[in-house]
Amino acid sequence: MIRPGFGSWSLLLSLVFITASQTGCVGLRGLAYLMQPRQVQKPEVDLSGRVAIVIDYARANQANPVFETTFHKRVVELLRENKVKAEILAYDEIDHLRQSHSDFASWSVQKIGRELNADQVLYVRIEELMLGQKNNALLVPSVGLRLKLIAPRAPAANARLWPDADRERDGREVTCKRPPGENEGAERVDSETAKLARETAYYVARNFYEYDLELPPPREP
Repeated sequence: MIRPGFGSWSLLLSLVFITASQTGCVGLRGLAYLMQPRQVQKPEVDLSGRVAIVIDYARANQANPVFETTFHKRVVELLRENKVKAEILAYDEIDHLRQSHSDFASWSVQKIGRELNADQVLYVRIEELMLGQKNNALLVPSVGLRLKLIAPRAPAANARLWPDADRERDGREVTCKRPPGENEGAERVDSETAKLARETAYYVARNFYEYDLELPPPREP
């Protein structure tokens, strides 16, 4: 909900009090709501310096370049739109490192960060990425993932910056799903995959900037 600016308050107050005189306390309750402070969620942790977003899959056969590249792009856009000052490394820089080393899959998150000269690594582990169901006749796009923010050069025992390992040992859980629909071919699958990736990116990126709790998460048609 968008609250009125200062210049609109006199007109708004007049309308509310007129309504209150006609309907009793309902109008006054509406005024009280409009005048209450915004419900804001502060960033859980600050991203700073050079930050690499490293995406990994619990199941290698679920690796999906459409989801991965779209997700990375949208996370970066959201961080920039919300004035996060960190320098986010390009997806291609991380992909080039992966393609250049056959043993990349065995590297620790810290080693990846050091090779990229990153100050922080946002490690995204995709636990489950589902698109099709019932012999792929029906699309039911959903994803479950976990997040960790890692300091590449810290001692291994102190490398995790967020979330707290005692409370969330496996990382911050994020899930997202879209309404089911008919599978009309590869183009539709890619379209739904990209939409799922963009919607998921919001739930990931918002951990690192201030956002309004009253605004609903973005949903694509």
